Amino acid sequence: MSQVDHTGLPFFKMHGLGNDFVVLDGRARDLGLTPALIMAIADRHRGIGFDQLAVITQDMGDAHLTFYNADGSTSAACGNATRCIARHLMAETGKTRLDLSTARGGMGNPHCTFFVADAEAVPLEQFGPRYEHHPLYPERTNVQVATVIGTDHIRMRVWERGVGVTLASGSSSCATAVAAARRGLTGRAVRIDLDGGTIHVDWREDGVWMTGETAHVASGVFTPAFLAVHR
Repeated sequence: MSQVDHTGLPFFKMHGLGNDFVVLDGRARDLGLTPALIMAIADRHRGIGFDQLAVITQDMGDAHLTFYNADGSTSAACGNATRCIARHLMAETGKTRLDLSTARGGMGNPHCTFFVADAEAVPLEQFGPRYEHHPLYPERTNVQVATVIGTDHIRMRVWERGVGVTLASGSSSCATAVAAARRGLTGRAVRIDLDGGTIHVDWREDGVWMTGETAHVASGVFTPAFLAVHR
């Protein structure tokens, strides 16, 4: 087995309910990211593959998080990646509470949720891009199809802008939970069943709280040769 080249770019791979991320730590070095490199890393055959790339940098709080989609575009927020990175930083620092900043608070990204009789029956591969690129959304939008099963239970599927169908989305889950509560379809605390698993969202007075599993899958290093080709 060849040794890992530590002169390259370290990364780790994480996922939240199958919504997967490559995470880079830019707190102590210039990462030299370009759209071409981001898309190369996202390639599931020639790179590592991800739904979003997340970059950790320093801020006035504990850290600032920047997100990129698989097509190289930026994403203002990513709930599942934020949960994953919070787990990493808590393990690193020993803290049980963190102050993290992103480009936007709340849900962060544009969202369009359709409440339908059967989310399973919607051909999301055709339905999603039709609304992602709708003129109502000049920055494009995430598209969710959701079926209300009960006052505290939703089945949801996700099309993420710049990515496609994903197994889960934290910000989409939060947006759908708030939309369902505002329409009187559910209460303010719901279980949401996604293709990748179950997440719990609670719309409280102090914000929208999301709870779900995270996983640190692997750590590695992008080789100098790989980086040189795509920068």
